[in-house]
Amino acid sequence: MEAYISSIKYIKVNKFYGYFKVTLLDKEGNLIGYFGNEELSSPEAFRIETFGILTACNCFDLLRLGGEEIEPLEVWMKYDFRKEKVLFIKNNNGITLDTDDLFYQTNKDIFHKFRKNKNEEKVKIKKIVSESGTYIMYLYGEHCRTCYVPGNLYYGFGYPLTFKKNEVNAEGYLRTVLQYFFYIKNILKFYRTDDLMTLNKKRPSIYRKVSILLDENDEIYAIGNEETNMYLVIKEGKYEIIHEEKVKVKSLIKTK
Repeated sequence: MEAYISSIKYIKVNKFYGYFKVTLLDKEGNLIGYFGNEELSSPEAFRIETFGILTACNCFDLLRLGGEEIEPLEVWMKYDFRKEKVLFIKNNNGITLDTDDLFYQTNKDIFHKFRKNKNEEKVKIKKIVSESGTYIMYLYGEHCRTCYVPGNLYYGFGYPLTFKKNEVNAEGYLRTVLQYFFYIKNILKFYRTDDLMTLNKKRPSIYRKVSILLDENDEIYAIGNEETNMYLVIKEGKYEIIHEEKVKVKSLIKTK
């Protein structure tokens, strides 16, 4: 069934749990239903759900889920030339996104307007793209262009990426599950929104077209992309990203 995503809102369960509630409409703008479940809100489930939503939209730039035209967010960047990496970025409200070793915390400095921005440069965030085993934030300034890259957020992710859960160190797997969760959650805080569709700093100009499947109770158990045959499926009480034709995805309802 054809559907259109009008919002992808983050729902907080607690400090370590949360999920995205995806609102789906038909082509006339009528509500079909929602995808996302509080029972599937662990950091592990969140990571699969988030990447699965991007896969279903066939759009891996967080800033362009709501449309190709964006209003780039202006931030201050501190760069370590010795280590050749961005240490942190800070928005005009004094909220800092720090390259924390695990949680990618955001902190607010209420006196930021009165402090000198020593060794900081004003740049704009042009893209936040899911690629190369992590998220890459592209920063463009008057005198520089660089990337703000966190750790390997997809370590141990499984299909459609290279590593599988049973092939990696358990501690490394848990670490990147938590890193992914806190990275995405704090990107939303940094942009002061709870909806991935509005990270472009505008109202959504397009609703991403997806394919959905309903169970016998008319609840959505799969969203995907018919062109790529990539689907995010609720299977046996957990999320799974699969690469199958729609007719094969439909058969999964029988195994629930």
